[in-house]
Amino acid sequence: MKHISYRPIPALLLGVLLLFLVLPIHPAGVPVLVTLSSSVSPTAGQAGLTNVSVTGSGFPSGTIPPADVTVNLQPAGVTASATSVATISGTVRRVTFQIPAAIVVASPTTYTVSISGTTATGTSFASSNTSALVVNPSPTISGVNPSGGNPGQTIPVAITGLYTTFVQGVTVANFGAGISVGGAAAGTSGPVAVNGPNSATAQIVIDPAEADGPYNVTVTTGAQQETLSGGFVISSVLSNQWIAFNRAGAPSSNLQCFTPNNVSVSGSNLVITTQLQSATCSSFDLSTATFNYTSGYVSMRNFNFLYGTVEFRAQFGGGANSGAWPAVWMEDVSCQASDPTGTDNSCNGQEIDVAEILHSDFSHVNQQIHVNNFNNNDGCTAAATDTSQNFHVYQMVWSPGSLVWKIDGTTTCTITQSYVPNAAMYLKIDMFMGGSAGGPVNNASLPWTTLVDYVKVTQGSTVVFFDDFH
Repeated sequence: MKHISYRPIPALLLGVLLLFLVLPIHPAGVPVLVTLSSSVSPTAGQAGLTNVSVTGSGFPSGTIPPADVTVNLQPAGVTASATSVATISGTVRRVTFQIPAAIVVASPTTYTVSISGTTATGTSFASSNTSALVVNPSPTISGVNPSGGNPGQTIPVAITGLYTTFVQGVTVANFGAGISVGGAAAGTSGPVAVNGPNSATAQIVIDPAEADGPYNVTVTTGAQQETLSGGFVISSVLSNQWIAFNRAGAPSSNLQCFTPNNVSVSGSNLVITTQLQSATCSSFDLSTATFNYTSGYVSMRNFNFLYGTVEFRAQFGGGANSGAWPAVWMEDVSCQASDPTGTDNSCNGQEIDVAEILHSDFSHVNQQIHVNNFNNNDGCTAAATDTSQNFHVYQMVWSPGSLVWKIDGTTTCTITQSYVPNAAMYLKIDMFMGGSAGGPVNNASLPWTTLVDYVKVTQGSTVVFFDDFH
C-alpha cells in the first residue's frame, strides 16, 4: 500500500474555517433579519416628547451607530433615527428613539414599528416583524378642583390631567402672579403631591392683595408642559348677603373648625371646602382646642323672613361612607347675630331642615323640623339620585301651619301642624363632619367640595332674596 502523508492545517486557517461554519452567510445586498419584541417600552407616549425602546434579537455582530438605524412608523409613514443602540446579550439589542413630532393624533392611535440599518462595517439588517406602539394625543390639564379661591386663602387644589405623566419630585405647577404653590415664591412653579400619572394636588396660598380674575394653571414635568388657560379664578368670598363662620362646631359634631378660608365663590357657585387641616378654634359650648379638620359654614347675614318659598340648587360634598354631614337649614331669628361666632345656640328651640344628609347616605335627603326644644320632630326621608354626584333643585314652601318640601319639582314631604314655626327665620349652609349624624370620617375621601348654584326666597310672586354667586 502506498503511504500517504498528511500535513497539519495551520491553526489560523482552521479558525477561519470554523468561523465560516458558525456564522450565517448572507448574499450581498440581503439584510440580516432581526426579530422584534411584540411591543415597545413604554407601550404608549406622546409625539415629540416620549423616548421609547424596542428590543430585538438576531442583530449582526459589530458596532451599530445610532445614526445608521432608521425607525419606521406606520400607517403614518414617518421615520426617525435611533438615539441609542445598546447590547443586552449576544445578538439581542435595544434600540431607543423618540416618537417623531410629525405624528399628530386626536385620540390614542396604534402604530407599528419596524427598523433597518447597517453596522459600522456595512452589514445591513432589517426587522422581519413589527412592534406595537400607542401614540397618545398631546397632554392636557382637564380641570382643577376647586377652580377658584379668595384673596388670602390657603387651599388644596386637585389637578386632573389627560395623557399626562406626573412624577413625584419632578412635576411642578404655577398658578400665576400672587399665588404660591407648595411653599415656592408667589408666581413661580412649586412642587405638587403626585397621586398618579394623571392626578396631583397643589397646596396654594393666594396673596391677600391679589386682584380678582382668571389665572392660567401651568403644570410641568420635565419636557412635558401643559397650560389650562384661565383655569383658576380669584374672586371675592361672598356678597354682603352672607357671612362665613369662624368658630368650632357643636358637641354633636366637634371634629372641625369652621373658617372663612374654606368658603369661596368660583365658577358661579358658592364653594364650601372640607379638608384634613389642623386648626385651633372655639365656640359657645366648646373650649379652645386644636382640631384635625377645617370646613365651611355660612348664613344669611341680615336677611330673615316669615313664610315663603326657599329654593336652591346644590351638589353636596362627601359621598358614601365619607363621614360627611351637609345641611341647608333654618333657625329662629334670635340666633342670627350671634351664630357666626357661636355665642348663642338656643334659637328659641326652632329649626327646619330644608335638606340634610344623615349617616353619609347621599341617596336620601332628610326633611324635618325640630321645634319646641326638640319635643316635636316631624319629618320625612326623601329618595334622590346621589346628591354628592348630582345637582338637585330643593324647595320648601312655608306657610302658616304648613311645610311642603320638593326635590326637582316633585313633592317629597308635607307637614301640617299647629307647631310649624311661626316666627322669622334665616337660612344656613354648612358641612359638619362625623359626630352623631355623620359617622366615622374617611380621610381618604377628603377634600370634599359642596357647590351651591343659587339661593332664592320668594313670597307670593315677589323675589325677596336672590344670590346666584356671580
